[in-house]
Amino acid sequence: MTVRPLLISAAAALAFQAGTSQSQTVLRFNRWVPPTHHTQTEMMAPWAEAVEKATGGRGKVEFTQASLGPPPRQFDLAASGAADIAFGDHTYTPGRFLITKMVEFPFTGNSGEALSVAYWKTYSPLPQAAEEHRGTKLLAVFTHGPASIMTSKKPVTSIGDLSGMKIRVPGELTSKIVSLLGGVPVAAPTTQVFDMLSKGIVDGSVYNIDAYKNFRLDKHINAITTFDGGLYNISFFVVMNEGKWKAIPRTDQDAIMSVSGEAFARRAGRTWDTEDKATLELARKNGAKITNADSTFIQAVRDRTKSLREEWLRDVKGKGVNGEKLLADLQREYRAYKPAN
Repeated sequence: MTVRPLLISAAAALAFQAGTSQSQTVLRFNRWVPPTHHTQTEMMAPWAEAVEKATGGRGKVEFTQASLGPPPRQFDLAASGAADIAFGDHTYTPGRFLITKMVEFPFTGNSGEALSVAYWKTYSPLPQAAEEHRGTKLLAVFTHGPASIMTSKKPVTSIGDLSGMKIRVPGELTSKIVSLLGGVPVAAPTTQVFDMLSKGIVDGSVYNIDAYKNFRLDKHINAITTFDGGLYNISFFVVMNEGKWKAIPRTDQDAIMSVSGEAFARRAGRTWDTEDKATLELARKNGAKITNADSTFIQAVRDRTKSLREEWLRDVKGKGVNGEKLLADLQREYRAYKPAN
């Protein structure tokens, strides 16, 4: 007589437990930067909180305590499902991403915030954007502020100063830029630069200015050369494993994208702009020699690197993309951007 009610009660309990376990999707985000770096504290962590809030708690992002792989493997970690979400640098995997180079050419922009938003708005609608990130859902693309040249000893004030200098570069396009300017490029991810400088493996690095502070390069860098519009900008991604994304209900997908995409690009770019300003103040305080590249230097860079843009235009045409229009649209959105209060 009491067996049936007990069975019903047990079934109900199991159903409740199953419903509870399915009510929250845990998304494992691979963290490879130091936990105190601003990309974590001011970009990724606030975004994770925003995701949980936007989904009403149904989506929860948890960061790994240590990286599941080196910086160049971040995209593959997400695509393979080793991690649910990853953020990384497109330039760390030469030959893999082509159209994303659209923000990496010299003198693209001074504002990381404006350029990041313009980048998302012009790149993400392209069908080729999904193809370049196949195996994942593209959640955001963004860039840092204008890059500079940092050296440990001799300041770089002209093209001639770079001749023969061993300069660390993050990726393919920056390697070509340094080579065309007469330097010797040495490719390495951000996490290796401090050791390379301390051991004298390189004479300096091309970098976004904040690295002077956030990767302790102030211990070795004594001179910084800045460029109006930047020597280059770097393209970054945030992606989610495609299978994980498809398993999320549509309403929660929409909620996640409401705090990703343009919203994420705005936060990321603004964070980098803030860090750049603070870093320059620190460098001046430390007595680092800061040189603003003059018009002669800038024109020399334009002349020597113009072939890179021409090559890219030919390559993306083969992918069905009008590169001239894409770059024009990027600059139009960049100039039209108005920072939100």
